[in-house]
Amino acid sequence: MSSSGPKNNDVKIRELNIGHTSWYWCHYRGEPTKANFSLHKGILYFSTYLSFRIGAKKIPVGINLSDEQAQQWLLEAPKKRRKYLRTVKVSRNMDMELLKKVPNPQLLECMAVSKEHLKAIAHHFPKLIMLYISSCKGLNDFTVFAETAPLLRLTVADCEDLKDLGGIGKLDQLSTFELVNCDNVWEMDPLAYTANLVKLEILNCNNVCNLKPVGMLTSLRSLTVSRCKQVKDISPLKNLSHLLHLDLSDCPRLTNVSHISELQSIRELHLFGCRNIKDIKPLFRLKNLKKLSLPPKVSDEELRMLCIRHKNNLVELDSRSCREINDISPLRELKSLRTLKLAGCNRIENISPLTELTGLEHLDMADCWNVTDLQPLFKLNNLKNLFLGGCEGLDQKQIQRFQDENPECNVLSD
Repeated sequence: MSSSGPKNNDVKIRELNIGHTSWYWCHYRGEPTKANFSLHKGILYFSTYLSFRIGAKKIPVGINLSDEQAQQWLLEAPKKRRKYLRTVKVSRNMDMELLKKVPNPQLLECMAVSKEHLKAIAHHFPKLIMLYISSCKGLNDFTVFAETAPLLRLTVADCEDLKDLGGIGKLDQLSTFELVNCDNVWEMDPLAYTANLVKLEILNCNNVCNLKPVGMLTSLRSLTVSRCKQVKDISPLKNLSHLLHLDLSDCPRLTNVSHISELQSIRELHLFGCRNIKDIKPLFRLKNLKKLSLPPKVSDEELRMLCIRHKNNLVELDSRSCREINDISPLRELKSLRTLKLAGCNRIENISPLTELTGLEHLDMADCWNVTDLQPLFKLNNLKNLFLGGCEGLDQKQIQRFQDENPECNVLSD
């Protein structure tokens, strides 16, 4: 277990789902990748794959201080048992003296704590790597985090008093920033000073509209601006020449995506739910595109041109709810396709072109109620998952026969 100061290249922060709860964990370079995590009475335990096999004692690495049993453990545990605690969960304004018993936390989740409490936490734990904040009243800017300079990741969710991102520029090592359900934030200018940001997510922030500051973040590799009702102009993004992942899904005012064609590094693009985009021709020029989700208003001709231009590179295509598509014969061009989503494309009747997609592993045909024949899928031997819910034109005998002949495929039809 490393205790040296983190560097961007030395640590990865990942999410663990254990016992119906979510935990964050920072994994340092050189630590074992095969690890076992377990949750007991509010304590997150860690053991390497080897120590788990030989029955060695598990190491407590996380604590949920909303759990009274976990609080009692913290009060009674000797320092040598507490020193490896990395992740701490705090809800409401907890006694700081209790929190101080965690020697050097690196990942902190705070729910419904006050701005003053956040300031005290930031002052006492200046070496935090990640901070997750939700439902914190009184938080109106980020100046309270000025002392947490090593912060690599900051997530802020459901903070209704937040109006300004002022102070975020002082977090000069910040590489990931996530802003979720903060409807009173509209001014994004301070973001322009986060020069080391490589991942930015803005989700369901209904007053965000000006993306000019985002366009100045030339180090960005991943950008999500999703479910933002006021976003209309994405022209500032044309300067993000290193961008690999772009998600603009469910932005209803977005109509023009012409500037996306300048992002030649893009490998993954999501436009699902952007119902007012009517021209996808700019996407034809993205030579490195691997994964694509389409807006709803795509014609048969546009699908044909898309498949011709990307026949050698697309591995995942999401055309859910593209209700104007009748003819899927162009899809036979996509020989590298591994995942195909056709859910809600209820004009499709003939799926015989899919026979040629022999590498297909995941197929979603939910609510394609005009499909009446599954026979074209029987020879897709690599298929692992098939979704047929709402396919009213298929009888149960066909589905059962497919399952019998393709026992390795997981079929969901309810």
